[in-house]
Amino acid sequence: MGICAITSKKLEMEPEEYYKEYAKLNAEISAYINAYVEAKFGDPNNERDNEEYMEKVNNELDNLVQQYQNEIEIFIKPEADN
Repeated sequence: MGICAITSKKLEMEPEEYYKEYAKLNAEISAYINAYVEAKFGDPNNERDNEEYMEKVNNELDNLVQQYQNEIEIFIKPEADN
């Protein structure tokens, strides 16, 4: 059984319904992250700067996760944790 089917079962949803909601939420989160990154760092100047740019972006996102880790709620825990 795939992760989508397992999660949809836990949420008492059909797998197709779960996937549609997941895709919608994932697109929304991605849009927020992209807007944040663009506002904070702009676009890389050229391809040569891309590696340095991505390193800055990844460090910023890692720092945000660490900074707010106590506020992150996990709603569905992996099977091994249940």
